[in-house]
Amino acid sequence: MSLSVVLFTLAGSVALAWWFQHRARSEARRAFASMAGANAAFLDRTGLEPTANLARQMAEVSGVRVWFRIGARLVGGGEVGAGGGAEPAADGVVRVVGAEWVVAHRLAGTGAVVHFATPVEGSGSVFGRADNWLVLGGFWLFSLGLGVGLARRVARPLEQLAAAVPAIGGAGGLPELPVGRSDEIGELARSLGAAHGTLRSERERRQEAERMAILGRMAAGLAHEVRNPVTAIRLHAQLLECAGPEDAAESRALIESEAERIEMLVGQWLRFARPAPPVMVALDLREVAGRGVARQAAQAAYAGVTLAVAAPDQAVRVLGDGERLAQVLANLLLNAIQAMPQGGVVDRKSTRLNSSHRIR
Repeated sequence: MSLSVVLFTLAGSVALAWWFQHRARSEARRAFASMAGANAAFLDRTGLEPTANLARQMAEVSGVRVWFRIGARLVGGGEVGAGGGAEPAADGVVRVVGAEWVVAHRLAGTGAVVHFATPVEGSGSVFGRADNWLVLGGFWLFSLGLGVGLARRVARPLEQLAAAVPAIGGAGGLPELPVGRSDEIGELARSLGAAHGTLRSERERRQEAERMAILGRMAAGLAHEVRNPVTAIRLHAQLLECAGPEDAAESRALIESEAERIEMLVGQWLRFARPAPPVMVALDLREVAGRGVARQAAQAAYAGVTLAVAAPDQAVRVLGDGERLAQVLANLLLNAIQAMPQGGVVDRKSTRLNSSHRIR
């Protein structure tokens, strides 16, 4: 936009300079024609004899070449063709002959033709006149006002539109747009606002669909996660019928623990895929592993699988969420148990099957 205004100003200044030149030349030509006509009228009124001396005196007074043609004879200080070209008609019209303006008038009293000639003039310095500077100054002020007006009415609104484009469809609102204008910029601003609203609606619908998809995945995960503790609860409930006091206490404790875990899983599901953040505390992995093995002990015994746990003598300290780590270990053990329908042994190195197959 700025470059366009600068180019317009330069082109306008050049055009004005040419116009000044043309106007100055036209004024000089009219002044020469007027001077020649006045001198010819003076000669007609006075009836002076067209002599070489008279031509010389008139040339000195007027500052141009003057001569007479009497029939075929030239009288005075010049001749047509000094600058090249043919003699003009004696009709008082200024014509360009070679490098001169030449005008001829027929004198009614003597029948002679008086010629006036002067070099073709330009404007001299077109910037030497105050009126030219006034016109140029006015044009520059107009160009400045045009640039400011374009900046306010076009450039600045376009910058606002360009700044708003990256925010279209985003979660936030759009910056201020020139929606109140009745021109193309206002129409574009209104179109951007409508597009922003449409994209936001689509974005919200997509987010809702994603939330529903997450909910479905969580429901499937919940079914998988709940099935394990439910199975353990059922097995321990069955064991309570024939278990001794010590085993019965252990089974009741495990049933309570698994019930709490189910409650925790349901609570997480109800929070729409926003589970509680992990509780990071200092843990002894031996205690965590014991909890994981205890959760699957009944399932392993029912399937004829031996869980061989070799705990280290020293504590293994880590920072983590004990409940989630125990659940991870319990899930791994359950997968191993389910992979051995005919029984076997689960230890830290491999899974040994009764059929002598090994899974590493």
